[in-house]
Amino acid sequence: MNTLSRAIRLLGLSCAVSVLALALPAAAQDALTFSYQGTLTDGDGAAVDGQRAVSFRIYDAGEGGEAIWSETHEALEVVGGLLTAEVGSVMPIENLPTDSGLYMGVTIGDEPEISPRVVIGPALRARWATAAAQTHDVAGQDIHPASVSIGDTPVIDAEGNWVGPVEGLRGPQGPQGIAGADGLQGAAGPAGPQGAQGAQGAAGERGLPGQNIVLDRDQDQDGTPDWVEVMLGYDPADAASAPIDDNGDGVPDLMVGPMGTRGSRGPRGVNGPQGIQGEGGPQGSVGPVGPAGPQGLRGERGPQGLRGQAGASVVIDLDTDLDGFADWLENALNSNPLDGASVPVDADNDGIADALRGLQGPKGDQGAQGDLGPQGLQGAVGSQGDQGIQGPAYDLATDTDGDGVADWIELMAGTDPAAIDDVPADGDQDGVADILRGPAGPQGVAGGAGPVGPAGQDGLTPLTDLFVETIALGGGAVAIPRADAAGIDVSLDVGVEGIIEAGSFSVALDITHPDLSQLSITIIAPDATAYSLIDGPSSGVGGVDLNVNIPGDLAPLSDFEAQGSSVVGKQAQGRWILRIIDTDLGNPDALRSLNGFSIAFTRRAGGAWRLMGDLHVQGNVYAQNSCTMQPASDNGVAIPGIFEMVCGNNAPIRLYGYSCGNGQLDPGESCDDGNQAAGDGCDTRCIAE
Repeated sequence: MNTLSRAIRLLGLSCAVSVLALALPAAAQDALTFSYQGTLTDGDGAAVDGQRAVSFRIYDAGEGGEAIWSETHEALEVVGGLLTAEVGSVMPIENLPTDSGLYMGVTIGDEPEISPRVVIGPALRARWATAAAQTHDVAGQDIHPASVSIGDTPVIDAEGNWVGPVEGLRGPQGPQGIAGADGLQGAAGPAGPQGAQGAQGAAGERGLPGQNIVLDRDQDQDGTPDWVEVMLGYDPADAASAPIDDNGDGVPDLMVGPMGTRGSRGPRGVNGPQGIQGEGGPQGSVGPVGPAGPQGLRGERGPQGLRGQAGASVVIDLDTDLDGFADWLENALNSNPLDGASVPVDADNDGIADALRGLQGPKGDQGAQGDLGPQGLQGAVGSQGDQGIQGPAYDLATDTDGDGVADWIELMAGTDPAAIDDVPADGDQDGVADILRGPAGPQGVAGGAGPVGPAGQDGLTPLTDLFVETIALGGGAVAIPRADAAGIDVSLDVGVEGIIEAGSFSVALDITHPDLSQLSITIIAPDATAYSLIDGPSSGVGGVDLNVNIPGDLAPLSDFEAQGSSVVGKQAQGRWILRIIDTDLGNPDALRSLNGFSIAFTRRAGGAWRLMGDLHVQGNVYAQNSCTMQPASDNGVAIPGIFEMVCGNNAPIRLYGYSCGNGQLDPGESCDDGNQAAGDGCDTRCIAE
């Protein structure tokens, strides 16, 4: 990644914004567009290929606020990590304010918008002004066309080169004069009367050269060269419009990006063909330069002279001495572009001249451990290896040397599980071996010291004993007897063991009935505690039919967590009874049935654990007994994603074939927002926060 880019990490992708260029409309009535180019890499720094959805938004503030213009490119092609978009090609850029700052935000897919936003106001306003200037009557004025044609014959191309007929336009070639120092531009002489067209004369003396482009020119004296301000979208003529440089090192912040993983150096491309050297006119003698006088009044513009021969083209990647540094860079850094032994200083031999890097900033404070990144894509399955020798079976809880670290962890860390004084490293003394944490990323180039961010959450174990359960009645609808004081009891057997957690218990009912005000519904827990759900008119329930979740849609008459009778802390396992009493004496022909009944709760299991993620086994899995595996069931109904493994005479072991963070609500989860980050309402275990 070069030093004229800034990088952002998005879901394991790295996006580098390398150039923002504005393209002038082809005609005044066309909408303004500009090009956006960046690079996308994955978490390992490898270039990304494929299509990505990219959204662009323009704001009138650098932070916050609502977008005043936006468009989305649904499927931009990314080839070799390179992403290019023509901003304004989907939605015309029109009716933007001209008296306030303009900033552009970029979003890759569904990820947060890249920060900070790019300043585009000065460059857009400059292009608007240029486009507006091209729309008025140019009679009697100077014009600057992109190309010139006479009839259907082009005579001057977009590069300013004469491409029309040359017969009669060029005199004989004069001898090459000795190049002298640039002199002052002489004042234009008065225009003589236009005479009749004469025969083509000999070539006149070569005029004085015009002003050269100076790389360190700074016309608004704000400390930033004009070419840098133009490239970053600031006004080079306005000292108040200058790139941000928070650490005051003289290098704009947008030109200093984080140092990514250095890739291998690619092969050098083949140089393009050298342009044809134009014929030069004879060089006149240059007199001594006198003191500069006061600026005189601008004279009238003389008639346009014939275009001189084109000079040598400037090739950006030209490297005459083949020393690995372009000629323009060697000229800028005062090394000889014609001498392979004269090269810019490159102390670390990384191919980037040291002068192009800013000063090393002070080392910032150590940031808090960030959240675990998303699971990478599953790699292709390798070929089956040879069967290894069966190793000894290990109990995961075994700690042979009694040092507080399980043997399997010590084996993975390379320490002796039988030596109490040989334990895995635990640098922060948090009881978790350092080997169980992911490796630190490569050290990036240190920027200016920023404020210390908020501390991230401590790492959590991948195991949890919390399970989210929904137990539903099977077997179809159950008829409700009319005008029967004894009512009907419907049983729901819960076969899973565990203590009910606070705020998790709910009852779902689907009932067909002509007059709900005549119903009394109670649920009775396995310990015989009764909770009144609906009691006719006293519940405020009326009308026909009922399809609710209690307490989500309707508050029960008896609080599930009332002191002294709370379901919290009760054993979930056992028989739950739903008692329905119908006191309706009318509507003898109406349908009355319980169509659906389920209870949902989060339980803390006493002897079961759930792995929050995929279990990947590189070797074989061995058991000391013969084991069988079959789908788990509840009341004879198979539970999707759950299997029971029975080994010998041991109690069944439940295996859960789902993954926290897959965006689907699997058994054992109370939420799944598609990630394993905490602090967004759903924690790393897919339990609601």
